[in-house]
Amino acid sequence: MEKIAHMTSVHTPFDTRIFHKECKSLRKAGYEVVLIVPHDKDEIVEDIKIKAVPQPQSILQRFFSTVYKVYRTAIKEDAVLYHFHDPELLFVGWMLKLRGKKVIYDAHENFRLHMLNKRWIPSFSRPILSVFLGILENFVVSRIDGVVAASPFVAQNFPALKTTIIEYYPDIQELAVENQIPYLERENIVIWTGRTSKQRGAVEMVKAIELIPDSLRAELRIVGLVSPEELVGQLEAYPGWERVHYTGWVEYNRVKVELSKAKVGLCVVHPNPNNFEGHPRKLFEYMGAGLPVIASNFPKWKELIESINCGLTVDPFDSKALSDAITWLLENPGEAKKMGERGREAVTKRYNWENESVRLNLMYRELLQS
Repeated sequence: MEKIAHMTSVHTPFDTRIFHKECKSLRKAGYEVVLIVPHDKDEIVEDIKIKAVPQPQSILQRFFSTVYKVYRTAIKEDAVLYHFHDPELLFVGWMLKLRGKKVIYDAHENFRLHMLNKRWIPSFSRPILSVFLGILENFVVSRIDGVVAASPFVAQNFPALKTTIIEYYPDIQELAVENQIPYLERENIVIWTGRTSKQRGAVEMVKAIELIPDSLRAELRIVGLVSPEELVGQLEAYPGWERVHYTGWVEYNRVKVELSKAKVGLCVVHPNPNNFEGHPRKLFEYMGAGLPVIASNFPKWKELIESINCGLTVDPFDSKALSDAITWLLENPGEAKKMGERGREAVTKRYNWENESVRLNLMYRELLQS
């Protein structure tokens, strides 16, 4: 088996895109797969070898110590192809290329635009860093073998002949749950999955659940970490928190179980440039689980949802509009169920990981045979 190594200094060991989608698909295709990642121990999970580097305690430590340790570990693994997932590893990718290795850069977002919204970076320096990152990406990409882009919008930054678009679509088989509760028999649970923050609509969701009529006995279920931790205390001060069930972080396989209990999936994040041009993974996960969705009314999101007729869109800053949309779906369960069925059909036919994994495997075969 040819050994390939995925590298990240930012993500968790069991990140959905990296581990559960790409690494598992490549292992299934017959490659020996190593994942180099900040973690507390080396281990083998689902036949994927996880090589741990120390978890950073600060951003500066991550940029310097963690990146260097990822590079040293990568050299020791001596893989034939390296696939890295973070802009801070661009120099690592270039240095591995200088050692004669095949190298792929996985661009999850338009990081040049994303840099302009990084709150931990002083505002005056964001444009400078954005330009610098663009120059660095162009320099390294011109010297390595390929780019995986998470959306057509991200792909616009890179040469078309070197770039393969691999989108954040769900694996329809992994969303299957045995003995699933029929939709019309479920409690009125409204769900959000993934990391939760103010920028991802945490305050608006809690305010909205408070406004729903008591007779509906609605519950907001937040499945994932609230970040930063201080935000939990702020959310608890709202009356709507009494209707919130907060699970904290859960394992990947539990997310589908939580989805199978819900009636509505929420994706009401605040605007940023990446949101305007791409579609979030969770939107398709809700659809794949057969849930009607309520999403931010960004033009591309609205166009997708209306073309499928699988949910509603609202102003992400308007808690009353969000509450009204939730109320309508809960008071019209028959139509909500049909919306969920149309969303699931769209994912089954088009927006699924099975189609994306074919492109990923083809890219690998072409690079390794060239």
